[in-house]
Amino acid sequence: MAAKEEEDFSQLERVIQISREVPTVQMFDAIWQLAFPWLREESAAAAEYLQRTYFQQVPTESLQKGFRCNATLWGADSLWFGGFWGGILGTYPGSSSGTQPLESFHSYWQGTIKAKARTSPADIFGSMQDLFQKDWAARFAWDEEKKFVTWPARSADALFNSQSLRSAGRSPARDFWEHREKRLCGNRNYREVYIRTGDTEGAGMEGMTAFWVLQSRAHDKVTAAEAIVLPDVAETVANLIAAEGTQLEKWLAKGGIVREGRLELGALQKYMHRYCAVLEGHLVQVSWPRSHRKLKKAVPGKLCTCREFLLHADCEHVLFIKALQNDPTASMQNIPTLRPRGRKRKGQ
Repeated sequence: MAAKEEEDFSQLERVIQISREVPTVQMFDAIWQLAFPWLREESAAAAEYLQRTYFQQVPTESLQKGFRCNATLWGADSLWFGGFWGGILGTYPGSSSGTQPLESFHSYWQGTIKAKARTSPADIFGSMQDLFQKDWAARFAWDEEKKFVTWPARSADALFNSQSLRSAGRSPARDFWEHREKRLCGNRNYREVYIRTGDTEGAGMEGMTAFWVLQSRAHDKVTAAEAIVLPDVAETVANLIAAEGTQLEKWLAKGGIVREGRLELGALQKYMHRYCAVLEGHLVQVSWPRSHRKLKKAVPGKLCTCREFLLHADCEHVLFIKALQNDPTASMQNIPTLRPRGRKRKGQ
């Protein structure tokens, strides 16, 4: 592959990865409205293939049935939509994990069959026929009436204080907690932003969404917990999530994501990948109209735009914000450090 082609391919790969995880369908549409003209210049065939295979242009009236979507960008009649998008304001928490849960389910029954058919391969057929009635029905309680939920009953211990998270470039909730106080200059490792995202006018919190903006991972050798979040960064991140239509156009330009009609990947990666936001309030309550009608209750009261929350419906950022609010399920007192299993280090 020529150097120019390799560079273009790498850039396209970054666009796909970032767009897959942006929080809103409006941000997904904005990215691809800007990316497709560039891609046509580099390879019209590649642009046409992607649009034909993975995308649809959908009017707001259709998207409103499943998502918060009230306006288009730059005078378009519809929005670009792709089935691979997994943003948190359009994907049920904990379900953006692809086939991984299914694969773990397969490994369970494959292990069961392998153990039973080890001595006689022909026994596999009888074992498969009995597996559902004798094993699955009891193990998975399929005869009982249960509502399927994807979020955990309690937070994983590793999210509180784990060395493995630090090794992966993340900061456990305890680290955020220890660095939460304001510096002498007034900066700190999180910022709160409140935006009215509902139609309700007047005072009070009805129709309001709270955003706590944090750095999601280590950057330039500074851990997420130690990094300061500047007010203008927090305001930009929050409004990129909350805004639609002409207001979103304004914030895309203000954040430098759109420059002279072209997509600036560095700025996009900064606001939509380097930083994350924990949300509470109106946007959380209205993001999944179908799910709310069926379950008769909202999903977890707080959401996070980070990748870990998409995968597991919980993360260290949500735990930290709960601790700031004195939530007893996120107490930061007397938390041991979890270390990977293996030989102990010297001095331990």
